[in-house]
Amino acid sequence: MGMAQGFCWYEYLGTDLGTARRFYRDVFGWGTQSDRDGYEIFASQSGAVGGLRLLPAVARERGAPPHWLGHVYAQDPERGARDAQEREAQVLGPIREVPGVGRVALVRDPQGAVLALSSTTRQSSGQFAARELASPDNDAAWAFYEPLLDWRRVGTWELGADLGAYLRFEDGAGRTGGMSNSARLPGVHPHWVYYAAVDDAVATCERVTSAGGRVLQGPFENPRGDFIAYCEDALGAAFGLLEPGSSIS
Repeated sequence: MGMAQGFCWYEYLGTDLGTARRFYRDVFGWGTQSDRDGYEIFASQSGAVGGLRLLPAVARERGAPPHWLGHVYAQDPERGARDAQEREAQVLGPIREVPGVGRVALVRDPQGAVLALSSTTRQSSGQFAARELASPDNDAAWAFYEPLLDWRRVGTWELGADLGAYLRFEDGAGRTGGMSNSARLPGVHPHWVYYAAVDDAVATCERVTSAGGRVLQGPFENPRGDFIAYCEDALGAAFGLLEPGSSIS
């Protein structure tokens, strides 16, 4: 697919943007501003975090909930979509020109998780420190993503008999991520979750609850010494928190 296929941008797609703005302001201190073509973005002190727009009506009709969508850079989204289809993924609708972003192909991987292949030149400021795929079979997931996007496997953690190995990878832009088998658990569907870096996971979890969201799990310490938590915002969109330990990269 050409250039480095790494996560470059994130978008919040919601049903009530006023509620979303208030929640992320109260939890993280993010403001919002309009950019080119009237595109709205979340902004932190370090720069742009990601986009903010209404969940398209067609997605709502298909039952899509509010969610964070990760964009992986693709110089040619059309070719990327064809390559994904050849590997048994589903392309969700036509490739679209999203004002303020670029050409976007929505791809549902063979196990059901969705991400965007995007020609955008936008770059997130780095507020999202990690990204993780919840999968029912991360070996099968890796067999899809690695040749499609030229990602590199960098290690594994053992999580026990129920969840097996946690696979760590580096994307084409050098950003770290992981793939777990957590979609084997009851009530967990295949999806990508993006972790916001925080200074204090416990205090941030308290703000999540106060702002109308939910803490689903954590904070707990992972094998690298980071403290993480899984959360939902006031509209039900999933995201993670990551308080970096000494070994994060």
